[in-house]
Amino acid sequence: MLETRGARCDDCAPMRSLDRRTRDALLCGLVLCQLAYSWMYSAISVPNERTRMYLTVALVDHGTFAIDAPLQRFGRVYDLARFGGHYYTDKAPGASLLAVPVYALARLTQPAAAFSANDVINLVRTYLMLPIALLGFIVLRSLLRALKVSEPSVDVCSLGFSLGSPMLHYGAAFYGHALVAVAALGCLRCLAWAGVLLPADADAGSSWRRRAAALLGAGACAGFCGLAEYQAVVLAGLLGLPLLLRCTRAWLPDLGCFALGALPFAITLLAYNARAFGGPFALSYQHLVGESLQDLHGYGLAGATHPQWGALTGLLFSQHRGLLFTAPLAALGLVATTLCQRWLPRALWSVIGTATLYFVLIVASSSVWYGGWGFGPRLLVPVLGLLAIAAAVTMEALRAYTIIPVLVRASVIAGMIYQQLVHVTFAELPPEFAHPLADSALPLLRAGMAAPNLACKLLPLSAANWLGAGLLLACTVAIASGVGTPLRMRTRWASLSVAALCLIPLFVAAPTDGDVGVAKWQRQVQSWHGAEERCR
Repeated sequence: MLETRGARCDDCAPMRSLDRRTRDALLCGLVLCQLAYSWMYSAISVPNERTRMYLTVALVDHGTFAIDAPLQRFGRVYDLARFGGHYYTDKAPGASLLAVPVYALARLTQPAAAFSANDVINLVRTYLMLPIALLGFIVLRSLLRALKVSEPSVDVCSLGFSLGSPMLHYGAAFYGHALVAVAALGCLRCLAWAGVLLPADADAGSSWRRRAAALLGAGACAGFCGLAEYQAVVLAGLLGLPLLLRCTRAWLPDLGCFALGALPFAITLLAYNARAFGGPFALSYQHLVGESLQDLHGYGLAGATHPQWGALTGLLFSQHRGLLFTAPLAALGLVATTLCQRWLPRALWSVIGTATLYFVLIVASSSVWYGGWGFGPRLLVPVLGLLAIAAAVTMEALRAYTIIPVLVRASVIAGMIYQQLVHVTFAELPPEFAHPLADSALPLLRAGMAAPNLACKLLPLSAANWLGAGLLLACTVAIASGVGTPLRMRTRWASLSVAALCLIPLFVAAPTDGDVGVAKWQRQVQSWHGAEERCR
């Protein structure tokens, strides 16, 4: 499937130290520990999570889409819509619906009054978001192997996706973007199983039942994308491109199976819109509560008009929101998408290219392209897995040129270090912080403050909690640099050196001038730190 340029490469031999299943299990455990290690202070209310949680509670405890009762019980939230005298979440319902079984099972053991807002959110983070984020890591690895990517490249690029990008935080937070990213990867893997993407997998689709089941699964994953995020409705359609690009007589039945798999999710979304907002195509953005929300989303297409140059440069180069710094593997994938057409099946390349172009343009056209409080381009999270595929395939095809594996490994290492430094201190920074390390992470580290984490279940919340995160990070950096592979020592050191050079601008940046200064921010976080009674 892939052509490899050049005659030799020190990164091409198969893994020798561990068999594949053992290595997969160890890597899954390592990724899960890092995804789960830190979370937000309980004193902080994150509107994006709370409004989704309110719908889950309303469905389980009150049997309604209206969130009036949760609002009275837990307090008002910023992200709200109002129609017909009732309040509703302003988000697409997919994430909330997916959390219903988790909360419903918990309610079998305790009454509703026993759950605070943070209890419910942490419940969903732990038993819904973490398993799905880990599933994304597993599915990406499976898809890369189907594309004949070598094991070292699979390890590096899957780690870069899960730990060296905003997936580290949003994969374990109750947002919809990471769910869409995993569902998109799941759709592509099902299409590969059906023999649609890869000629090598055509024998896997020889059985009509297996083929139909795979196409139904692909359609279901695509349909869920639209149910989880309104902006991902277009992505759901783009994921069906491989079926339209096939030059076989079976394309119409295949497309029918795909559409049949997506149909229940489309019906659910249309029915929800009709019940909550008076029409199947009426959206929550048309009924937002509060002038500030209306100013942000009340014009154009949910606030999107046309691409803005400042938004495009911010999405690419900002230390706070840009792919180049916060998800460098995805930045390489963005470049690789223009190069890898010859190494990828045409249908898969079309999906990656069109989906990435759509999300970059729609986010750059939005009045809130930066995504409010946060770290990294949160609104681009749905395509991070697709960009990781492009980066991995390009790395594999050009692996004989040592500079390519070095650049990819260095990008993953730099991304993991940067993400973890912010994640272990405070994961969702104010939008005015242009230099996250100088404005928040380094001052908080020097002050001995750490975000709630797994270590503080055994020890007091203090600087000692960093040791666990540091150990986990050291393990993943070692793997990304080539430990456990036949990679030459000089190539490993080159990867680490390039990663260090990439991190220098982040460490030497001056604090941002603004209303929220370093000292004021440190006092605010100190108050949240002191109020953290226990790590739940």
